Amino acid sequence: PYSVWGRKPQRGELPPLGLLSPSFSTLLKQDISTLQGLGHFYFALTLLRSEKIASLAHTIQEFNHELRHPLQYILTEAEFLPDTVKIKKRKNNIIKALDRANDIVDTTLRLSSRERNHQEVIKLKEVVETAVKQGSVGKEVRLSKSLSRQHLNIKGDKQDLVTIVSNLMKNANEAMPKGGALTLKTFKEDQYACIQIGDTGLGIPKDKLNKIWEPFRSRHVTKGRGLGLSIVHKFVQEHKGQIQVKSIVGEGTTFTVYLPLAEKDMKGPKTKT
Repeated sequence: PYSVWGRKPQRGELPPLGLLSPSFSTLLKQDISTLQGLGHFYFALTLLRSEKIASLAHTIQEFNHELRHPLQYILTEAEFLPDTVKIKKRKNNIIKALDRANDIVDTTLRLSSRERNHQEVIKLKEVVETAVKQGSVGKEVRLSKSLSRQHLNIKGDKQDLVTIVSNLMKNANEAMPKGGALTLKTFKEDQYACIQIGDTGLGIPKDKLNKIWEPFRSRHVTKGRGLGLSIVHKFVQEHKGQIQVKSIVGEGTTFTVYLPLAEKDMKGPKTKT
């Protein structure tokens, strides 16, 4: 009964591939090769996505530098227009459009910038509260918060972290044109401080989930320019974190951001002596 080994096998021991029947050995090798191939494919896909973002951002960087000065000049001149009844509305529309154009320039320049050295210790609760104060939701959107009572501290750039939350909230809000529920949670999972933002909007089709991080590819239900999630993806990576998305068409979408805790918060509670 032990002819495959030539001896009695130890408990839990598997036979060497070479001693298995040729057909089974071949199938097992194929399965292992397939798994390795999937790993290489995932790595290549992640690398390609990062390279695509960097390449596209670098290409438009020169254009953005050239655009910044004339945009600022037009904005300055527009602010000097008189606030008469006939002109005021058009003046405000011009300034609003110029602010949007400047925001696009700033955002794409940030996409192509080098990674920052994040050393500041920040309270996650402050990041979330700042993003909520700076943001806005639709009249028919109900915002609910469930923030952890634990002191979740992370190392990073506070403004970049606020941008992560703000952009995800903005996407959730835009995904619910007829109203709905926007939930914001923070919690600790293993060695990560987590931020979870969910909506009850239209959802994202499965064939588009892997493309939402690409620049200028807005979610199909939003009116954005398609840069918000690219910035989110970049900032999360710069903070050595991860982001996951789950979505069901017709039910909504949930983004979960995992950010490494500061070292002092990774340790468990001290025991009394």
